[in-house]
Amino acid sequence: MTNAGAPTVAPRPYAVLGATGEQGGATARTLLAAGARVDALVRDPTSTRARALADDGCRLAQADLDEDGGLPEALAGTQGVFAVTTFDGPGGPRGGSRAGPMHRPRGRRALCSYPPSWP
Repeated sequence: MTNAGAPTVAPRPYAVLGATGEQGGATARTLLAAGARVDALVRDPTSTRARALADDGCRLAQADLDEDGGLPEALAGTQGVFAVTTFDGPGGPRGGSRAGPMHRPRGRRALCSYPPSWP
């Protein structure tokens, strides 16, 4: 039984950190191909790679794991997070551990972090 004319609620998007990189970009495009909504979290929304993600259907959200300010807002309303962090970049492996605590208390269903986050 369907309710014709009833408004439909779009599922909450997935947030992809590191979306302009190889793993994050592949994850974002795979989610899009599966019909999911994707928020690509990027440092620079004007970069060539970020614009390509937008052209593919991602919503761009400016955020940086090295700056506390934008991450909570960028993750607001998402249902899951894919986070790619590095061992040797700014913040080192701590970057993934910043995403985890901001993700869990907000009732999201999924957190995939690579490499795994350390406490």
